[in-house]
Formats: sequence, structure tokens, C-alpha cells
Amino acid sequence: ISIHDSLPISGFADMEVTKSIIGRILNSGLKVDEEPPRDTFTPQELSRVMAVATMLEQIQVCFGLLGCRRGEMQAIQIRDVRFDDPDGPHVLLKKKDNNKKTLSWGTKGHKARYIGIPVTMAFDGRVIGLHKLLAERIDELSKDPDAYLCVDSRHIQKRLAGERDWDALRDLQGNHPRSFKALQRRAGIDDFKRFHELRSAFVTTMLDSGMDSARVAEIVGHASVQQTRKYDRRKRLSLVTEAAKVVSTAY
Repeated sequence: ISIHDSLPISGFADMEVTKSIIGRILNSGLKVDEEPPRDTFTPQELSRVMAVATMLEQIQVCFGLLGCRRGEMQAIQIRDVRFDDPDGPHVLLKKKDNNKKTLSWGTKGHKARYIGIPVTMAFDGRVIGLHKLLAERIDELSKDPDAYLCVDSRHIQKRLAGERDWDALRDLQGNHPRSFKALQRRAGIDDFKRFHELRSAFVTTMLDSGMDSARVAEIVGHASVQQTRKYDRRKRLSLVTEAAKVVSTAY
């Protein structure tokens, strides 16, 4: 933690924030409830993943890094993609009713939300054209609005034909955790991480950029701001120091 030797607070006589005060707090035995930062992917690891991923895998990873849960990513149909919306390109995530063309799946808590679609995404210098990838995938699926964007069509057809049970429905792509692990292995990553850590990377990136935790919670569909704050990699003492710097010239 970087702390100035002295941060005088004008308007408050005889008050200073100093290293010695912080030191006394740290040495007093006072316990600060800190959680270790989540182990998400590094930019270098993501670049290696994208270098070996297929087109479908690249799309899956991109949606994970845009804040999608695995089940939400797998449930995206072509009809959910809005490239020409005046408010910007996005995907609409919402609860879906089960019928002969649509699997009953949707967002956690059945809360509808939007996922913005950037034109490109960069991973340690490696640039991926997401709009181009999605356009190619949509053409590959003959622009069928019922087609699933992020799942191999053979898995969908088996489920809709009744060849796969409810347990299989929980993982539309066969065994996605295993296939995602295989993707990491191809990228030379031995410390395997869950697909959910892509979503975690999105949350921590938003918080690191300075976005308010309440806004991030709304974007990713967290039930509470407290849940979002668990992803904040900034330590509480560094936040206190930051607040002291602001107060030093605020009055």
C-alpha cells in the first residue's frame, strides 16, 4: 500500500493521516475482514486460449468475458442478438418458455438483462473481431432465429428430440466443463479454471476501471451489491487511503 508520509486535512485541527497511525492499526491485532482476490484469467492466458480456440469456442469465451453465466451463454439464440438497435448492439438475456423449438432456460432469477456486444475484443494485443465472428456463426446457422449461437447444433437437436434427459439439459453442450478444460490444456494452461472465472474477470475489470459496484451488480445480474463487492481486488486499507487523499483537499 502506498501511503503519503503526511496527508493534512484542512479544516480539522491537529488531524493527520500518517504512516505511523496506519502502522499502529496494523500492529494492534485488529482484524480486517479481507477476502483474497478471485483467481481469474490473465490477459496472457486469454490470448493463448483465443489462439487455439475454434470459432465457436472463441464466441463462448467472449460472452463469458462479457458477463454471461455458462447457462446464459448456452441459451442465446439468434433472435436474441440485436445488431441494429439504436441504443447499441446487444444480446437480450431472458427466461424462455419450453416449446418444440426453444429449451426452457434463461437468466438466474428470471431477470431479463442486456449484454453489450463490442465490435472487437483485445487479449494482450491479440484482437478478435466479435461482430465478424457472430456474423459468420449466424450465416453458418442459416440465420435461423431459433438456432443456438453458442452450442453445437447436434447437442440441441438431441435434446429437442427427447434423446437427452433433464440432467443433460443442465449442460447443453454435452460436458462443457470438460471441453473448457481441454481448451485450456491446448492453450498450455495447467492451472485449470471454471468457465465462471471468465465472468469473474469481467466483474473485476469493471471494478478496476472505477465503475460503481451498484452499476456492475445491475449489469451482471447480482442479487445484491455485497455479492459484487466480493470481486473487488482493491484492499480496504487502500480505499481508506484513497478517501483520505480526497478529504485532504475537499474542505
